[in-house]
Amino acid sequence: MKITDVSIDNKTSVFILIIIIAILGITAYVSLPREAAPDISIPLVIVSTPYFGVSPEDVESLVTKKLEKELNTIGEVKEITSSSFEGYSLVRVEFESGYNIDDALQKVREKVDKAKTELPPDAEEPEIIEINFSEFPIMTVNVSGPYGLVKLKDIAEDLQDEIEKLDGVLEAKISGGMEREVKVDVDLNKLAHYNVRFDDIINSINDENKTIPGGTIDVNKSSFIVRVPGEFDKPYIIEDIIIKLKEGKPVYVKDVAEVSYGFKEKNSYARINGEEAVSISISKSVGKNIIEIADKVKNILDVKKKELPADLKLYVTADQSKEIKDTVRELENNIFSGLVLVVMVLFFFLGVRNALFVAISIPLSMLISFFVLQALGVTLNFVVLYALILALGMLVDNAIVIIENIYKFLEEGNSLIKAAKLGTAEVAWPVTTSTLTTVAAFFPMLFWPGIVGEFMLYIPLVCIITLSSSLFVALVINPVIASAFMKLEHPDDKPQTMFQKIIHPFNKVTYFFVDVMLPKVLYNYERLLQFALGTHREPGQKINRRNWFGVAAILGFFILIVPALAAIPSGISLIVSLAVGIGIILLFFVFKLTPEINFPLETSANLLISLCLFPVFSSRMLNI
Repeated sequence: MKITDVSIDNKTSVFILIIIIAILGITAYVSLPREAAPDISIPLVIVSTPYFGVSPEDVESLVTKKLEKELNTIGEVKEITSSSFEGYSLVRVEFESGYNIDDALQKVREKVDKAKTELPPDAEEPEIIEINFSEFPIMTVNVSGPYGLVKLKDIAEDLQDEIEKLDGVLEAKISGGMEREVKVDVDLNKLAHYNVRFDDIINSINDENKTIPGGTIDVNKSSFIVRVPGEFDKPYIIEDIIIKLKEGKPVYVKDVAEVSYGFKEKNSYARINGEEAVSISISKSVGKNIIEIADKVKNILDVKKKELPADLKLYVTADQSKEIKDTVRELENNIFSGLVLVVMVLFFFLGVRNALFVAISIPLSMLISFFVLQALGVTLNFVVLYALILALGMLVDNAIVIIENIYKFLEEGNSLIKAAKLGTAEVAWPVTTSTLTTVAAFFPMLFWPGIVGEFMLYIPLVCIITLSSSLFVALVINPVIASAFMKLEHPDDKPQTMFQKIIHPFNKVTYFFVDVMLPKVLYNYERLLQFALGTHREPGQKINRRNWFGVAAILGFFILIVPALAAIPSGISLIVSLAVGIGIILLFFVFKLTPEINFPLETSANLLISLCLFPVFSSRMLNI
């Protein structure tokens, strides 16, 4: 193949390419952002409007229908659904799949702003909510201890300020705790006595609680900004605010209401280990590394623990970085296990040296894949990790075929360079076709529509990139390495170098397996196949009655026994299945039609192999 010939003729360039792949791949793997889930934009916008103290029927007619009327004019909307509750309106606007979520938010905001003029004046401001996976909390920090919710919330707010300063943190939201508020409890009878309205009290408090800008004053060559501070710093000042004059006498707030400094009604609760707590839910920005952010947050907590009292506890719960770390560690273990297993299996057939040539394709293919994924802006989430583990087992297929074929040409007496070129050229197109057929199976999944399609897109994308990388390694890198380091090794050869002395005992094992053990296995396997297939039934020869009985027994086994095995423990069911299978094979087999074959039941291994050929035996029963 042309690309292989060029690679072999330019070995130095290929070895430099290997170094570049290693550097870029490792750098990409280390810097790839770790996320719990892919960043999927869901084309769904929610408009929520509180309207407290109003029945669901009135909320629907006064709020929900007015919003629906305006939102229906958006042309890209797929579906609008709404729900009206007591004191609350909820409108869900779903756009067509693939529509830009930022454009959707902008259009919804425009229509909601237009509908505000028709909404009741005492309804709350409509809130527009975007559903985004990346904004879900990645971890929760819980503050608990015997200090009361007010003190715990003060500590949580200090932590919140430090956490939100971290690069990559989108939001740190506090739940639980008690929040201070000033309550003005109005006496209706006194309102009627002084002829004061609710609006009079509200407007008076609002007017007094202001800081008024006063312009500037020029003194000599300097200019000073003037402001009149009027915001309340003490809650009880509100009692002395004048609402109005009645018969020339001022009416104060304290005359018609009672002012108290208390707490807001709780709308969120947090508990941990049975104790009341204050929780901080931390969300990260899109494309940021979840593991780095989690580690920085934990470092802040470690510093705070030294400053806070010993009986005040800081707990971390719902930490998604742990799951990501475990999945990444599993991927690394699978790559290492794949290397070990490939070397162990292949050294029986090809020897240690050739097994290492094949095993090197796994890390190189992975490193190329990491570099390409980083270039495409893909994050290392659980879907990508699953796809990498899925493709891991297919990485060595191409390399095995090419290395084994190069070794075959080398055994035939060709030079190392010629063997590498001829061996690769002979199987290059079959290997390429085989890889392309696997890639073609994943290719249609790239066009999977809808939100599920966006979520699952990463599986075919990663598999296609990884398999393509393995094909590149098999056609370009493996032949070059083989042409430089492959050797014919025999067990009788005396080792010269240190490496040969290390692998010499392994080569003896390879020789025993290939030249002694494997021929015996193939001979017994051939006899077993002959016994299983039997002789050909003549056209006029009838099917023996015992064969029909054997077929009925097999059907009865699946119809009656298999369902019953579901209630039996797995160990017992395995023994029962083996016993019944062996009984069916040996009891209902017509030995008279195959007198020339003497099947020895020498070992239990032969019985297990017979069970593997169960369908072949069944076909013989129908043909004899």
